[in-house]
Amino acid sequence: MAGSMVLCALLLNMAANGQLTLVWTAFNDHYAGPGTSQYTTAWNVFGTASGAPGNEGQLMDSVTGAVLPVRLTISSSGAVNQGSASGAPAPGTPAYEVFAGFIDWGSDDKPHAPLVNPGAAIDYVFTGLDPNKRYSFVGTGVRGGSGGSYALRWSLVELLGAESFKPAHSTGAAAYTNGLPATQVAINTGQNSATGDYAAWEEIDPGADGSFTIRCSQYSGPIPTGTAGGPYCYGLMALRLREFNTSPIPAAILAHPANQTVLEGATASFKVVVSGNPLPTVQWYRGLFQQTCHQR
Repeated sequence: MAGSMVLCALLLNMAANGQLTLVWTAFNDHYAGPGTSQYTTAWNVFGTASGAPGNEGQLMDSVTGAVLPVRLTISSSGAVNQGSASGAPAPGTPAYEVFAGFIDWGSDDKPHAPLVNPGAAIDYVFTGLDPNKRYSFVGTGVRGGSGGSYALRWSLVELLGAESFKPAHSTGAAAYTNGLPATQVAINTGQNSATGDYAAWEEIDPGADGSFTIRCSQYSGPIPTGTAGGPYCYGLMALRLREFNTSPIPAAILAHPANQTVLEGATASFKVVVSGNPLPTVQWYRGLFQQTCHQR
């Protein structure tokens, strides 16, 4: 018996113009202090967030203070210790321009600098993202300045679980991308004050599950001055996430389902690949029966 789909109808068809419009901006400080903005959250890997203890929670709009549907969960694997006071990016550096007025870098002895040992990692997981919107992420850490005390504390920052994205890292001496995939960048979190470098990706598509992860672990590969090493690195102390509305994109079928012939009573599987924004809804029709499903 032949099994076939008579029609695959896409329900959305819109014009595109390639624009992104900012919806909101949110910041997270690893450990809040007097300089942390009123609308900056302070979720951290140790569960010691000021005001609302825990390692996870919803982010806030940095302008209005509105609680957002996006949730940040921070977890670790391996040995991650509480460091002490962190440094700060110098005025005029890329990280300073992004985080000034929102992050308290820590001049006290509180655990502003999460210490990541070899083989360990910190995961910063964003959930509750809208698959029909795009996101921008910036993250950095600053333990010290240009002295030798914190040399070679290179962190590998990696983007996981995104459907698509564009790298947008700063390009100073404390950032390294040579030979690394587009999902990775190495940041010298031990000596990042003078250059104020950061890891960043733009136009992040979180996919249908509405999530992506930023992972921070020790980097021991090539660097401009040789090879990274050292006893440990530092986690990210400052995070910024932005949400953007995307322009409508025309619904389209990228790959049509193929006809199949199967024995009566057997199962036939059909696949269609679609594109568009918002994500199109696909309706399958066969005879008098109809089934609706969502396709990625």
